[in-house]
Amino acid sequence: RLYKCLKHFFFSGTGCERTAGETKLLLDYYQQYFSQIGPMKKFKNKKARFAKIAANITEAVGVPKTGDQCCSRYKTVKRQKRSAAAHNNKSGNSPCEVSFEDDIAKIRWLDDSLEPEELRDNFGIVSIKRPPSQASTSQASRSQELTSQGSTSQELTSTTKEPEPKKPKLSASRMLEMNHFFDEMSKIQEEKEKKNEPNTRMKEESVIKRGKNRRSAFGKKKQNSIKKK
Repeated sequence: RLYKCLKHFFFSGTGCERTAGETKLLLDYYQQYFSQIGPMKKFKNKKARFAKIAANITEAVGVPKTGDQCCSRYKTVKRQKRSAAAHNNKSGNSPCEVSFEDDIAKIRWLDDSLEPEELRDNFGIVSIKRPPSQASTSQASRSQELTSQGSTSQELTSTTKEPEPKKPKLSASRMLEMNHFFDEMSKIQEEKEKKNEPNTRMKEESVIKRGKNRRSAFGKKKQNSIKKK
């Protein structure tokens, strides 16, 4: 009889508030063993998984539990969560607390076949619940996109050539000074050429004379050789 009372207290709706810790423990084990069902895995089926969860809870709280009891309790928590969520989604209803919402959401996120839960109001979809991993991933990708956009704009700014400063225009007085300077330089160059001209002529004349002397000497040698023959 005591076992039946404990069973009713633990798994009935009236005892839910007092057994929140045990229910939380059940959901934690369910989440832990969620992906361990199937061939070459820890559990052959869901029944074996709930049997293991019941054994863990029995060892933790010291009260005997069965796999069927744990399975029934899990379904009850899910049903209560669905009804509370449907109540909160209806306009005009005062919001009510959803028991174990985070734990059920974590388990739901482990199932890839389920679509993300949508929160609606009178105007349609307000938001979509996503697992923390997806939320952090989307946030990280968004920040990375903003960072890449900032670096790209910075590169474009750095590669853009700055306009070259305009050269100052020369004034009329400055132009006159420069023209005078070039005139003086040309006069000096002409004087140097005039001074070097006599020396150049003398060198040319001496070269011509040496050439004539060589030709005359060569002619004399040739005549002497002919006479000897």
